[in-house]
Amino acid sequence: MPELIIHAINCKVVSTGVDAAAVQAVVDTVKNAADVGAASASFFGPTGLAVGAALQAAKGLISGVPGLIGALDKTGDYPDQLYLSFSNQEREAKIWPQGNYYAINGGQIVRPNLRVPFSNVVDVNFWEYDTGSSDDFLGRLTVDTSHAGGVRYQIVARPSEGNVYVIAYSVEGVLVPTAGWESLGGLLTSGPDVCSARAGHLDVFVRGGDNALWHRWFDESGWSNWESLGGFLTSDPTAVSWGNNRIDVFARGGDNALYHRWFDGGWSEWESLGGFLIFGPDVCSARAGHLDVFVRGGDNALWHRWFDESGWSEWESLGGVLTSDPTAVSWGNNRIDVFARGGDNALYHRWFDGGWSDWESLGGVLTSSPDVCSARTGHLDVFVRGGDNALYHRWFDGGWSDWESLGGVLTSDPTAVSWSDHRIDVFARGGDYALYHKWFDGSWKP
Repeated sequence: MPELIIHAINCKVVSTGVDAAAVQAVVDTVKNAADVGAASASFFGPTGLAVGAALQAAKGLISGVPGLIGALDKTGDYPDQLYLSFSNQEREAKIWPQGNYYAINGGQIVRPNLRVPFSNVVDVNFWEYDTGSSDDFLGRLTVDTSHAGGVRYQIVARPSEGNVYVIAYSVEGVLVPTAGWESLGGLLTSGPDVCSARAGHLDVFVRGGDNALWHRWFDESGWSNWESLGGFLTSDPTAVSWGNNRIDVFARGGDNALYHRWFDGGWSEWESLGGFLIFGPDVCSARAGHLDVFVRGGDNALWHRWFDESGWSEWESLGGVLTSDPTAVSWGNNRIDVFARGGDNALYHRWFDGGWSDWESLGGVLTSSPDVCSARTGHLDVFVRGGDNALYHRWFDGGWSDWESLGGVLTSDPTAVSWSDHRIDVFARGGDYALYHKWFDGSWKP
């Protein structure tokens, strides 16, 4: 059954804690971003991190409101005696807390993890309990089906009462359609990765609900069923092919080491390559028999390890300040292009062509790790999730294009591959945590 989950209530200012003009300024500020009751953009990832990101985003939105700075996150002498209800009549249909009220101070965060049945729309009213007179109405949280997918925040603020609250919540159990994409099913607990071992063939890898590696492929017969390749993954997998029917897959294991499994007529066992990965790896191949693995290190720099006829190298640092997993591709012998999100959430690029370039910024506002593929020599296609959770695309062909939106509702990093000139296949996890697919063969489909 669909549910509304109220993860956190952050009392920014208790009632009568600030004058009506300051609260009205909050309301006006929120309206400039999105109408009150229309909810913020979604935040994805582990629930705790997503809730924290939503609360931080709300704080950033309202922290510059004139007349409010001195009151924000400041403990009040008189806490609000807060309770929530479904009814416009005070104390009727109360849903939280179990007692008469919850005494909450300015700057305090309470995490009720309140689950209530959800239909098409739910109104949750905020009240202050008063023993001597009528209770005070503090505002309303309104949630509808368009809010499904990820954690969102709303501001509950009532100028006449002088209160400001931030509510972090999510809607679960409601299908989030990903229009313009095809669904390939499954239940993904990570972003997917894809490679192509030959023209017309695709191999997609994901982490399943059991944290094992799962694999599905496409060939002239159509899509296979899912198969489990075992292991215990604690990151997205990454895969590459450096020759016909050769596939190498990497992921972080339960001990945070780098693990590797490959296909060469049959699947090998998993091997540990050691190390202590904080984040997930990415891999590319610049020539047959050669592998380049990249990770974001504990110092947030880019780290690199490679395999050739001599075996595995040691790790080397390539610097930078990454805030995502890196992605890498090779469009020619010994040419490598690496991309990642930087500290300002823009796209950054570094490449190897006999030696490593410096980092360059390519702009944008990324809410995921990027992914890159190359359909032909000298051409790059980069894909990211944007602030509206849609897929965005930028390409290089002698110079960089502008960003274009390709739509969808992504709940993971995208992944992309090209198996021939002008053919691109892109995959991502959708709002229902299934695998979704979009492709280009002269125009974007489906």
